[in-house]
Amino acid sequence: MPVVPMLKVAVGGHRRAETDIITYLQKQGTVELTAWPEQITPPGQTNALELEMVEVAHAINLLAPLSGEKKSFIESFAPYKETVTEELLQQTAREFDWRAIVTKLKALEAELANLRNLERSLLAESEQLKPWTPLPETLDRLICQEKTCLITGAIKTKSLAGFQVGLAKEFPATALQVVNSLRDTTYLLLCHLANESNQVNAYINKAALTRLSLPLSPRTPAAELVELSRLLAENRTDQAEIWAQIKAQLRHRTSLTYIYDHLFQLSLRQAVKEKMALTSSSFFLTGWLPREKLAAVQQGLKKITPLAEITVSAPTAGEVPPTLIKNRPIFYPFELITRIFGLPGQHEIDPTGPLAFFYLSFFAICLSDVGYGIILALVSYYYYRKLTLSEGGKKLLLLLFWGGLATIVAGVITGSYFAIDSSLLPPALKQLQLIDPIKNPLNVLVLSLLIGVGQNITGLSLGFYWKMKNKEYEVAIFDYGFWIYFLLALVAYVIGAGTGSPLTGIFAQLALIGAGLLVITQGRNEAGLVKKGLFGLLSLYRTTGFLGDTLSYSRLLALMMTTSIIGMVINIIAGMTRGIPVVGYIIMAAILVIGHLFNLVISVLGAFIHSARLQLVEFFGKFYEGSGREFRPFRHETKYVIIK
Repeated sequence: MPVVPMLKVAVGGHRRAETDIITYLQKQGTVELTAWPEQITPPGQTNALELEMVEVAHAINLLAPLSGEKKSFIESFAPYKETVTEELLQQTAREFDWRAIVTKLKALEAELANLRNLERSLLAESEQLKPWTPLPETLDRLICQEKTCLITGAIKTKSLAGFQVGLAKEFPATALQVVNSLRDTTYLLLCHLANESNQVNAYINKAALTRLSLPLSPRTPAAELVELSRLLAENRTDQAEIWAQIKAQLRHRTSLTYIYDHLFQLSLRQAVKEKMALTSSSFFLTGWLPREKLAAVQQGLKKITPLAEITVSAPTAGEVPPTLIKNRPIFYPFELITRIFGLPGQHEIDPTGPLAFFYLSFFAICLSDVGYGIILALVSYYYYRKLTLSEGGKKLLLLLFWGGLATIVAGVITGSYFAIDSSLLPPALKQLQLIDPIKNPLNVLVLSLLIGVGQNITGLSLGFYWKMKNKEYEVAIFDYGFWIYFLLALVAYVIGAGTGSPLTGIFAQLALIGAGLLVITQGRNEAGLVKKGLFGLLSLYRTTGFLGDTLSYSRLLALMMTTSIIGMVINIIAGMTRGIPVVGYIIMAAILVIGHLFNLVISVLGAFIHSARLQLVEFFGKFYEGSGREFRPFRHETKYVIIK
């Protein structure tokens, strides 16, 4: 059975064996541990460990850009992970003074941050002084003296004349010097009597002049710029020296990744300890365990220590077991589609096996090109073997691999080889072609709709089977069996009417009988005969839902033709460039490679999404709820390495 039966278990032991027991359970990775109902352990070191993990991760990220390693686009999503033993992680934690390295890197980074702030300040000051280089006065003299005051400011050049006239009229004793003009701005030095400061400031505030504060310095602006340039050069030299010191710590990067994942394991174990109920000499935990693993875990604990025991306990009221699905290897990749919708509950059927055939068929129909299938299968298999992947990543690449193989078969049936005109194919390949979707799209449409009918009936049949298995006989027969009978009779009638079959009348009578059975039974839970009959009659409206679901499968034809037509257009455009002298074949090759890669990518994306949608909406809607909670066992979890 793909849904693995779960047992509620209690784990107890002597506190002397606490660490050994937790380490063993983590290594086994088969028990989902939960807090004891009367857990009394206060929070421990988890927060401290997480803070240390943050500091180590920050140090690793600081060193990462200095390594010179260039990751491919694929590796940025699935980076390489070294496989190590936990003993190596523990040894590194014992022998490597990682705290000193992290502290040193933090100090260097802080110093670097200060230098960067200083650099920004020096650059801003330099930009501020550049317009004032013609000024011969030292900067420390641009202040108020006993009898006069100097003001530095900037004004739009177009407003300068009006400002000069107004200022001379209001304050005849005021002098105005144009220091510089850059673009549309003029920089001014204004000298006025000290006893007129309030009036002049009030006038400036109303005028278009913007006051500028320059740094105080015993140097002229030009000399100060020279000094700032010297300080900037020193600053950048200091930054380079600090980066060199940081880079010198690059040799510790691998060890720091070991430390991070070692701390990660400690934090996971500490989190488990915080779920314990404790007495002076013992500890207790509860959890969930696959029934098939119980004997092995019990025997393993006895080998570790005689001071521990794991026993089956009864679930508390309202407690829902987690879900673990376990399918045959051939169905394993298709668990990805099931998980997108939601895992089955303990009393639901796992739809992974039934959907595998339909999903693979739909994917192949949508793509349906031998060349595209070969490329997809080879690329998927290559990255599956090369990359360090999560379970989800493995399932995705295996799904694409199987999809590529199925696409090859569909491509042979439809005679599509990189969308090459079928008239140009060798006779041997032409003989293998059974369907031409371009010349006979109606045949493909009918096939798509028949597949839709088949999957709808399959969904209802699975619901019927599961309800019968759970001894819900009334629901199975009335809500699933009668609908299966009615829909089959209705489809037979439509086909018979379309083909002129002499059995059409019989099929019509069978369909009417099915409709009558539905009217009688679908309102059975309502009160009163009128209500029962009314709800039974209205239930026939559900037929339109089945019709809509069936028509949704026409997307298979649309996607198949889209892939073929785009490929044909690419071939036509490429062929048009072949006659260009010298570079014609180069251009043709570029168009073919880039165009078909583009078509492959968008077609695979469309095939993946639409094939999944037909499962999640049209298929699952007939029988599946996806009410399960994922089984999350206590096990090794890492970021940088794989613990074997």
